[in-house]
Amino acid sequence: MKITLKFIIIFFFWGIFFLNGEKIPQCMLNYKIGTQHYVLIAEKSTNKLYIYSNYKSQPIKEFNITTGKKKGDKKKEGDLKTPQGIYFFIRELKGNQIPKTDDFGELAFTSNYPNPFDKLKKKTGSGIWLHGAFDSKKLDNPQNSKGCVVVLNKNIKAISAYITLLKTPFFIYDKIPYEEVSDVMKRRKDFLLTIKDWKIAWESQNIDDYISFYSKDFVYKKMDYHSFKKHKKKINSLYKFIRLFLSNIKLYRFHDNYVADFNQLYISDKNDFNIYKKQYWQYKDNSYFLIAESVRTLPKLENFQPFGNSVMSIKHFRSLALEGKDKIMANDSPKTILGKEKLSKDYNFFGIYLDSLNESKEKVVLNVQSYGKDKVRVIPVFIFKKDNSQFYKTIKGVNLRKGEPTSFSEAIIVKDKKIFLIPKVPGSRLIGLSVYVVDEKDRLRQILTDFLD
Repeated sequence: MKITLKFIIIFFFWGIFFLNGEKIPQCMLNYKIGTQHYVLIAEKSTNKLYIYSNYKSQPIKEFNITTGKKKGDKKKEGDLKTPQGIYFFIRELKGNQIPKTDDFGELAFTSNYPNPFDKLKKKTGSGIWLHGAFDSKKLDNPQNSKGCVVVLNKNIKAISAYITLLKTPFFIYDKIPYEEVSDVMKRRKDFLLTIKDWKIAWESQNIDDYISFYSKDFVYKKMDYHSFKKHKKKINSLYKFIRLFLSNIKLYRFHDNYVADFNQLYISDKNDFNIYKKQYWQYKDNSYFLIAESVRTLPKLENFQPFGNSVMSIKHFRSLALEGKDKIMANDSPKTILGKEKLSKDYNFFGIYLDSLNESKEKVVLNVQSYGKDKVRVIPVFIFKKDNSQFYKTIKGVNLRKGEPTSFSEAIIVKDKKIFLIPKVPGSRLIGLSVYVVDEKDRLRQILTDFLD
């Protein structure tokens, strides 16, 4: 299933109506959106590390920590302070990879401090890690590190299960700011619309519109703002068209600093690139400005899904785009059909494909296919609306509470392929789908929620 800009914006309206009053950490812009993933949040004032799922308003795990010997936000090398901001884990160190210069325990994760926001403020220093400690009394002092976030050895192993290098965000606050879900969703919508406008400006090949999204402080590799503008202007002049397809979008916030990461497929009349991109945005004077980007190359694609559930070769799409037919097909594509897209795997269960989702007046038909060697137990939950009422339907024998399964002994085993057929209530329409997987330890995992137009 494609996690698209359109779907995420639609979800905002659902969130405003149903989640008003509930509070979550300000940083959780992906709350109840997309595949399940995790966020690590360290709070220096309480010496706690919390692990959140994007589908839970409360932490799923909590650990004691110790931080820098000096209070406040890190500003320079050797100040013994723990930085405050949004970071990502770069490397996992264990065994002989861990230096013997200090008690780093048996497992450590390096971070990207100083990040682009820190560099903009001329902060210096390095070596800010999340790591364990052999000394069982290390945490007796709440400020007992040189700047790292430290947990006990027995806990760093448990924490590691929730970390995906380069992708799992690590927030460090003095005190975590909480906001109502409705306010978090409003901010998400605002930021997401900016990314959509940035995409449209790039596709327009109008350099002035495009560069207006970039801060004068922007840096990319060895290019500053002016050299980047010159480079893009030259590149744009070489192509008859440019099209971008963004997927697996995740958004994060630390006060006025924002991060967007996503997969980006770039297609022009002459070439195509498939990359993983991370963008650093700053909110200033009621606008968002890009200050930095990083990219990693993904495997080259021969085929993709530009419209609905139809798979198309990039070569064929290029021929359509040259004639301007791609935009016509995009406007005519089905709105309630989900195409094949491999979902992200959680660390404890095998993945599935959602081949297609079709809706008629009488029924909804979902085609599911597993891509692992073992059997997968699946529970789809269909979200319907009739008049002004929303309700849920699922497979026979499964009980639901507020749309979430409370029993799953009747979960359907998917080996290779399975078709789920759900009769509709007359006059109702499908507005969303949630997918749950039961792992080998009988734990229920919500891996996807998609709201349809």
